[in-house]
Amino acid sequence: MSTKKKLLIVGSVLLGIFLIVNIVWFATVYAQWNGYVENSGAIRDESGVEARYYGDTDDTYTVSISKPSYLKFSNNGFLQVTFSEPYSVSGYDTGNLVANRPINISVYFWPDMMGEYSCGVMFSDDISGFKAQVYIDKELNIVGNEDVIEDEFVEQVEKCMTENEATIRAMYQFGIDSFGLDTGNHIVD
Repeated sequence: MSTKKKLLIVGSVLLGIFLIVNIVWFATVYAQWNGYVENSGAIRDESGVEARYYGDTDDTYTVSISKPSYLKFSNNGFLQVTFSEPYSVSGYDTGNLVANRPINISVYFWPDMMGEYSCGVMFSDDISGFKAQVYIDKELNIVGNEDVIEDEFVEQVEKCMTENEATIRAMYQFGIDSFGLDTGNHIVD
């Protein structure tokens, strides 16, 4: 067999493998994440290179979707629910800082290829510099965060969870409804 024929066979095999990987990725990851976009009514943000989608789906909350990167099978995308009115701090010029709400809260969902998902809450306060993200179960209990929360913030995170439980619960449910997630598929770590 000639070298040219061997190279053609090797090239054909490699191209075939690449095509199969693409077909599998499109049939699983791409289709799944397009379902989230369709369910939420989000539209593509054309300003950046990332596959980000935003949907202002009611007056209180906004959903956003960051799709996984091309040919990534791992969970590197997320679904997010946050307030429609952006968190803002003013008074930098006077030194008298004022925020439009006490703390910014976002609820995140990280779906896997099997339709199961992990969930988390992120708190941020630009005035105090406090930022924390924790995993939660469907009952809003903090779970599996031993390596995530620094000891000095545990009490503050628990306080944020308690003080904002109704808001977090409403955001969680809004995400479930908007993205078409099944609460039976919530992974508890």
